[in-house]
Amino acid sequence: LGRTPATRSALRQTGAWVSAILPALSGRIVSRLGYGAVLALLVFSSFETYRIQDSISERHAEIYGRYAKQDEALRRLRRNVFLAGNYVRDFFLSTTPGRIPLFEANLQRVKEDSRDALSRLDRSRIPADLDAAVSSEIAQFWEAIDPITRTMVKATDDEEYAFLQREISPRRTRLYTTLLDITEADQQVLQPNEMEFAASRRAALRRLLKILGLCLALGLLVSWFSVGHAERLEAQTARRDAGKTRARAALRAPGGDRGRGAPAAAALAM
Repeated sequence: LGRTPATRSALRQTGAWVSAILPALSGRIVSRLGYGAVLALLVFSSFETYRIQDSISERHAEIYGRYAKQDEALRRLRRNVFLAGNYVRDFFLSTTPGRIPLFEANLQRVKEDSRDALSRLDRSRIPADLDAAVSSEIAQFWEAIDPITRTMVKATDDEEYAFLQREISPRRTRLYTTLLDITEADQQVLQPNEMEFAASRRAALRRLLKILGLCLALGLLVSWFSVGHAERLEAQTARRDAGKTRARAALRAPGGDRGRGAPAAAALAM
């Protein structure tokens, strides 16, 4: 089909409009995608920060929770060993039959508490030699105390004193020392856990810094592209305005060439 001059002029105007719109549209899309990516990374970094903090808090509570539980059980055992020795000493101060029920009740209470504390110990955190020692020494300690109400009621003061020095004091001191050794060993186990915890916290911090660095780099890249895109649009607008100015000047010029009127009109229509 033949094309009239008017049709060709319309097609040229449409082509010029499309040529001007497509770069601007592509620039806007890229800018929006870039800023969307920055916002997505910022949201992800916020979520990652919360997850890291939650993980660190959980790990911290787990490490010190186990240590506190172990330390509480050891503290109860030490206290009961100390109380049992005091009960024996107080009983020897007045070994009357009327004091036997009270003495046995006190011993039964500390024995039950010691049994419960011993069951709460995490044996996996105790060196094998100390674990075997504490079990044996606790059993020997109570074996020495249990028969007192049957064998020492009529003992003399010298016999009671000798019994304390021979049976009770050495066993109590040995058991108390073993419990302190277990506490010290547990503290030594805690130190590697603290180092591991600190290393994991530093690794999480480095990962978060990488994400934030990526956000910064992408933000700078999008800003650079947006500024360049704005400058290109400004240059295109300036060129169009200059073309329109020249076209108006050509139309207003006296005796203007009619052959140049159509291009000038097309320039004004852009």
